[in-house]
Amino acid sequence: MNIRIKIPDKMINNQPYTIREYKIFRLHKDSATNQATVDENGKVTAVGNGTATITATSVSGSYTVTVSVTGKIPVEIQKLTIEAEKETLTKIGESTELKVKIEPENADLQKLIWKSDNEKVATTDENGKVTAVGNGTAEITVTTEDGKITASIMITVKVPDEPTINKTTGFRRLRARSVKQTKTSVTLQWNIIEDADGYFVYGNRCNTGTKSYKYRKLATITGGDISTWTQKDLKKGTYYKYVVKAYRLVNGKKVVTDTSISVHAVTGGGKYGNAKAVSVTQIGNKKNVSKITLKMGKTAQIQAKEVKKDKKIARHRKLCYESSNTKVATVTPDGLIRATGKGTCTIWVYAQNGVYKALKITVK
Repeated sequence: MNIRIKIPDKMINNQPYTIREYKIFRLHKDSATNQATVDENGKVTAVGNGTATITATSVSGSYTVTVSVTGKIPVEIQKLTIEAEKETLTKIGESTELKVKIEPENADLQKLIWKSDNEKVATTDENGKVTAVGNGTAEITVTTEDGKITASIMITVKVPDEPTINKTTGFRRLRARSVKQTKTSVTLQWNIIEDADGYFVYGNRCNTGTKSYKYRKLATITGGDISTWTQKDLKKGTYYKYVVKAYRLVNGKKVVTDTSISVHAVTGGGKYGNAKAVSVTQIGNKKNVSKITLKMGKTAQIQAKEVKKDKKIARHRKLCYESSNTKVATVTPDGLIRATGKGTCTIWVYAQNGVYKALKITVK
């Protein structure tokens, strides 16, 4: 910039105002280096951020004029680095957030332009959010608005041809139970399996001393977030048995992944009833507790019983026990816990209609 000095008219005859000397009179107190320079023609050049005072002195030195000049030198971006929340996506529609590290940190911000070189594999929005479209790899590039600095990262989309099927049976993943019974209906409920696409319900009357009944499919439930089903038009005072199975869709086929334990429930109007809960009265030498800590190799006996709703229970199966992790603790069919390894696990105690008590076992 150039400084122009306007001299008051009344001073012209008293003093020749040929400005010959310019200098930096005072620097900004917080500056570590000079902020500006000035030449004999009054041209000021910024050399650092901050404020400088420029002084113009008359030939005689009798008069001075000062002006404050603030310099701000732009700090350009030197480098961009992309950090990915995850670089491999395993589901169509899955997304990952990309973040940009700018160097130096005090660089003047610019608009960043995002681009994918293969939008059939992955797309990106203006904020660096990448979404999987199809299998393959895509190079995601970010560039400063002036086009000078760029950075890129490879994103891989790898969707398995078939989902991994870990078939389980028992209480560990799919816990079914009968939560309501009327004279003509039984309502089942189960916990939702996160990766399930739906459920099958199988059932029939319970076996008697003279007749056996095979399980048959009663319902196909479409929707992994559905967790209840009711069978109606049943015979009063009669025991029925059920099994719930979770399935996943694999190449258009329903593949069973989890199978519950069998559930036995009686309709109302007869002389028998159902359990409303399981009561654990003692674990080892501790009474009325739901958790216990054991040393490796030690054992503890569970004392438990069914709590009936109203009428007595006709047993089709005695109380059952199951461990969520046998590497931490095992449990016998009679409820004897044995600590096998350090860690924490759950032991379920469940009745024939599926109501249960969960016990926390810690092994040190």
